[in-house]
Amino acid sequence: ANMPHWRWDHALYGGHLHMYWGLVPAFIAAAVKALVHPAGVPDNSLTFAFCVIRLVAGTLLIRAVARAASPRPPRWAVALAMVVFALANPTPYTLARAGIYEAAIMGGAAFILAGLYLGHRALTARGAVAATAWLATASLSFGLAGGSRLSLIPTVAALAMLAGLWRWRQARRLYADGKQHALAPSLQPKL
Repeated sequence: ANMPHWRWDHALYGGHLHMYWGLVPAFIAAAVKALVHPAGVPDNSLTFAFCVIRLVAGTLLIRAVARAASPRPPRWAVALAMVVFALANPTPYTLARAGIYEAAIMGGAAFILAGLYLGHRALTARGAVAATAWLATASLSFGLAGGSRLSLIPTVAALAMLAGLWRWRQARRLYADGKQHALAPSLQPKL
């Protein structure tokens, strides 16, 4: 009897139907509509844009991890990994039936992969200022991932805590190394 009233991915609360995915894709669509395209942004365009961001961030991450690996994998293996990442399921399926649901999912995936790549850049940055800047942009990207898909918030929180712990440990190590280097000349005998 309730089937005519059935709605996918909604929750009934206080007499109103609420969608449980995040608002970031909707805010991005509203910003694009306000700034560039007054007719609106279709869901399939938003989903495609998130797929492109996911593809770029994922391939950059694959390349960066391959470059940091010891021994380095062969170029053909890295290229094959990028192709598999680009074309693996669910990307074709998601692009074929792109809607607001898929935009939220791909937005979350795109921002989480961008955050992972930016976090990797923070790990390999030379200098505290550069590492902090990369870590800040990774945190922003993780926040956008959680805002795109609410179910990603626990994953985002865990990744942000790990990145913050790593940064704190790195700062402590740099401080300790700097303190030892500052004391070292005073311990040397004078000639």
